[in-house]
Amino acid sequence: PLSALVRLAFNRLFDATKISSETDKQGGGILWGVDGVVRIAHGASRAPHIANAVESAKKAVRADVIQSLKSELAELNQGGKS
Repeated sequence: PLSALVRLAFNRLFDATKISSETDKQGGGILWGVDGVVRIAHGASRAPHIANAVESAKKAVRADVIQSLKSELAELNQGGKS
């Protein structure tokens, strides 16, 4: 199913342990399922958490994370064919 493909692509691109610790430091996490980089912060997030979230979003844009994820998903959707 598609959910298994998404999980596989996600795991190939990101270390889940790192993402979990980033979420704790930044007071929020990544919003998946949109065509762009979105970070959601907790309501209790302080200014340093918001600043970290903005910086993290900038890094994701510079690293072209969205296109990388799209490419991985397209490859998996084609059965791994390039």
